Amino acid sequence: MISLDIYTDGSCIGNPGPGGWAYCLLLDNMSHVVSGNKENTTNNVMELTAFLESIKRIDKIKRRVEVNIYIDSQYVINGCTKWQEGWVKREFKTANKSPVKNQELWREILPLYNKLNEKHRLNLYWVKAHTGNKYNEVVDSDAYNEASKIKGK
Repeated sequence: MISLDIYTDGSCIGNPGPGGWAYCLLLDNMSHVVSGNKENTTNNVMELTAFLESIKRIDKIKRRVEVNIYIDSQYVINGCTKWQEGWVKREFKTANKSPVKNQELWREILPLYNKLNEKHRLNLYWVKAHTGNKYNEVVDSDAYNEASKIKGK
């Protein structure tokens, strides 16, 4: 089984404001960065978008892989690992019966994440931002640059 690493990040200038997202896929000493932006959004939406785009890329891989996904958003990790069972059971309502925020993205992410976790081995890791991790800094910078493109319009 081959192993690959992915780093994801989202960024906003203001919250809400112009936002950007990026992910970096690492395989065999090669890296590939993908990024994008959105005009008026929140940081959490950009974090979710980066993660969603990265797992859409994993979905295209035909052979079984082990994927280590490094995320500086505990919101994304908790949604995938701790909260999803309750959300689904309560029809995307929180324990206090209010609608889950960003549920349109969560409704796309969770089935794909679960499908990929059965097909491959997905490991989610929280990485603290701005500690000098080379690839976390790359995606952080690219996400911010994407947001800046919109702010500069």
